[in-house]
Amino acid sequence: MHPNTIEQAKHFFRTYADTVMPLHEALVRALCDEADVPEDLALILEDIGQDYVALSGLINAALDARRTPEPA
Repeated sequence: MHPNTIEQAKHFFRTYADTVMPLHEALVRALCDEADVPEDLALILEDIGQDYVALSGLINAALDARRTPEPA
């Protein structure tokens, strides 16, 4: 992958987090103020979170595979 593509991907995810998370938080807070809070919403958000944890696990595994073991 081209280094510029990697930087674009990093920028995309940072911009996504900085833009979307506040919107999601505002939406969830608004839903929590409603009389009929959707019971399955927490599970949906947990599922999404677990998917992102799995993606970060892939990155960490790739980084671990590239690290040179330190001499004993």
